[in-house]
Amino acid sequence: MILTQNVISGNWTLNAQTKFLIEENKIIFHRIKNLLKSKKLGENKQDIIIAILVLHCLLNKKDINRLEYTIIINKGLEYLKSFDIDYNEIKKSL
Repeated sequence: MILTQNVISGNWTLNAQTKFLIEENKIIFHRIKNLLKSKKLGENKQDIIIAILVLHCLLNKKDINRLEYTIIINKGLEYLKSFDIDYNEIKKSL
């Protein structure tokens, strides 16, 4: 999953790993999708939803050492900020 992040922009796209993550977290994925329903994000909408899901998993799974993934997490958070999306605000609704 970590290796599928675009290192330049900080997003994730739909691929085999993210499809698997979506299947494992269908409820969270649909909640994220509904939260962003009203936002006009254009062609980036799917990548933004996936980025939020990946970040949610990285930040909330107990078996992941967040210190090791700090750069990846920060890059993903920056990606969301570039679209004026605050992960912490979305997290409250999940």
